[in-house]
Parts: sequence; C-alpha cells; structure tokens
Amino acid sequence: MGDLNSKVGIDNTGYEDIMGRHGLAERNKNGDRFTNLCAFNKLATGDKIFPHKRIHRSTWISSDHIAEKQIDHNCINKIFRRTMEDIKTASAAAASAAVGLNIHKGETKVLKRNTENSNPITLDGETPEDVEKFTYLDSIIDEQGGSDAEVKARIGKAGIASLQLKNIWNPKQLSTNVKVGIFNTNITTVSLCGAET
Repeated sequence: MGDLNSKVGIDNTGYEDIMGRHGLAERNKNGDRFTNLCAFNKLATGDKIFPHKRIHRSTWISSDHIAEKQIDHNCINKIFRRTMEDIKTASAAAASAAVGLNIHKGETKVLKRNTENSNPITLDGETPEDVEKFTYLDSIIDEQGGSDAEVKARIGKAGIASLQLKNIWNPKQLSTNVKVGIFNTNITTVSLCGAET
C-alpha cells in the first residue's frame, strides 16, 4: 500500500502478530491508523518482518540523504504470513539493472506539472535536467499538457508533407481523384498520426 505516509516505527508492542521489529523511526498518526486497519482486517505487514540494512528498509529518502522513511507497506492476510518470502526495498535504478534495464542519466529529463514540491529528483546522486517540454513517442508533452503545441506540430508536419508532394499537385497528367487519394494516404495520415478522434 503506497502513499499513506504512515510510519509504523520499530516498537511493535501490541502488534506483534501484525508487524515485525524491523521498521524505522517512530510511529506517526497515520502509522497508528494503518496498524489499526491491519489489526481490524487481520492483515500483517511483510516489510517489517525481515532484518535488513537501513538502505533496504527505507522506501523514501530525502534528496540530501539525511531523512529516511519507511512509508510504503506490503500487506498480507495473517493466515498466509508464513508463506511470505523475504521483502526488501531497492532503488529503481538497482531494480531495473537487475533485469537488464538501465536508466540513462544523460537522457533522463524531469518535467514537473502541477506540483508544489521543489525538491530535485536524483539518480545515483546526479540531478537530471529540468525541462519545460519534451517529445515522447512523437507527442509533445509540456507543463500545460501539450495539446496546443501538439496541434501546431501536427499542422507543421502536414505542411511539410504537402510541400514535398508539390510536384505531384501541379502536373495535369494526374486526375483529381488520384491527387485526393495521395492526399488522404500521405497528408491526412501525417496530420492525424497519434490523434484519438
């Protein structure tokens, strides 16, 4: 369960059957609510059961690496608690690399939209470039959502495709029907590429 911002802490007094002793820091109010929710629904949190290094216990680390929190939790029905295998937290970069995917730090860009959080995002200690817009799968994405820029780009691409076919439009040898067919297969597809309607 993510985005609860619930810290259940180290002290599992009264909740021994729900959580282990391997959390981080102190329990907060959301942590109290979460442990009560688990108790009421006969759930156990798996990520507090197993002893791990601190780096594999924290699910959130501040950009200055001073604050560490364990605020995301894995839950399982208490009946199946013994079937739970070891759980540890890994960084996105480490987890990706383990299966052959690598985050290219030089190609990674950050676009923030509707956020008040000004903390920088880091990848192995490096901060990726902040951008106002970028193109992904031939679609423009920007801070406003990208639709205006996307329409302008599509019109521009259709205009370029039309100019490239200029020598086809001028000669009289081709009938209007053939020219319309060429227009529909070349210009219309370029201008509508990626459009949903």
